[in-house]
Amino acid sequence: SIPYCIDFRDVYYHEMLFKRSLSWNKRLKIFFEQQYMAASIRKATLVIGESKQKLNVIKVPKHKSYVIHNGYDEEQWAANDEKTAHVKEFTILVAGRLYAKPFLEILLNSFAEFISFGYHDIIIRFLAPGDTEVIERINQKLDPRYLEIVHDRVSAAKAISYMKSAHVLAYHGWQNYTGVYSTKIYDYIRSGKRILICPTDSDVME
Repeated sequence: SIPYCIDFRDVYYHEMLFKRSLSWNKRLKIFFEQQYMAASIRKATLVIGESKQKLNVIKVPKHKSYVIHNGYDEEQWAANDEKTAHVKEFTILVAGRLYAKPFLEILLNSFAEFISFGYHDIIIRFLAPGDTEVIERINQKLDPRYLEIVHDRVSAAKAISYMKSAHVLAYHGWQNYTGVYSTKIYDYIRSGKRILICPTDSDVME
């Protein structure tokens, strides 16, 4: 009897819904999800999504549908504006989770090539990059003298501080995830820093 909301903004596998042709296994996946979510959607007060398409596919009634685009927290950024740390090294920051997919190699190879030019006052910092496999790949590819990994997740205020003190913010494009962007891209843009997306996704991130 308690009103509640369902939030679908981060269900990235729904990228398949944007594709014109679907395999039978994906059609079945959508069908079973519609059945699985039906009772919860009936009882929910509001169902939030990042696009109308996703809400329509799981058959959310129009009066319960609400689209919200993920964005940055302006209050957090404003509070942090006077606390920018100045770092000596040229710093490239990769904030947040990475994925052990082939496109990760392109990003790491790019960093390795940059390091090979022989600059000394540089640091490539990974902020809570993810699971053990991702961290192993980072350690294998990059010279530890120019590498820093912050293993644990940090507060939003601390993450903003890291972004503000970096010179370049980097991330890999989500290739093959049509219509999907990383939510952190809004913070990246708000920072005013140079942004490196490598590889590009040739889609919304680009």
